[in-house]
Amino acid sequence: MEDIIAISEKHQVPLVADEIYYGYAYDEERPFISFAHVNTTIPIITLGALSKIYSVPGWRLGWLIVYNRSNYFDDILDKLKKFVMMNLHP
Repeated sequence: MEDIIAISEKHQVPLVADEIYYGYAYDEERPFISFAHVNTTIPIITLGALSKIYSVPGWRLGWLIVYNRSNYFDDILDKLKKFVMMNLHP
């Protein structure tokens, strides 16, 4: 994980962290650590879903969390909000 963060910081590339299996750790000596808990200046987008965390297959409910460090994603967030409103209308 530290190597990924170091490369991302060196090249100033934001991270997209697929954390669909958040909380699953089969080795007590190596617990799950979210990229969001790492102290970095790199902006991060994390993805999650109920179907994996709570073992509810068939549920297609998920989310993304944007850690907008240094206001990197301001323009993207604005466009994302417009996209969601366009696609999630009644």
